[in-house]
Formats: sequence, structure tokens, C-alpha cells
Amino acid sequence: MSTNAFVDTCPHCGENTCLNNVSTRPQYHNKECWSCGYDLFEGEVNWMTEKERLDFKADMEVIA
Repeated sequence: MSTNAFVDTCPHCGENTCLNNVSTRPQYHNKECWSCGYDLFEGEVNWMTEKERLDFKADMEVIA
């Protein structure tokens, strides 16, 4: 199993607050931005609710 996760620039809002997560087993690639709520999973764009975005932001601030 190989997983690579790193913070990157969001393709939607341009903020450097997008978790870019790539895994080979199981294979997936998603991007989640805690600034604007952008959520890309396997090529499909979704949007986090405001609560999901704020919870995600709080979780990421604890890690940092």
C-alpha cells in the first residue's frame, strides 16, 4: 500500500490549503480544501457543507 498526502494549492480558490491525497491501494486521488470547501474525488467535484469545511479546517489546524 502506498499513500502520499500533502498540502497543495487549491485549483479552485488558489489558497495553499488543499489536502492532496493519493493512494495506490486502494487506488484513489482526492483533493479537499479547507478554505473554500472544494472536494475533488476521482474526477468528480463536490462541495463540503460549511460545517464539514469548518470541522476539516479545525482538524488540519490541530495537526499543524
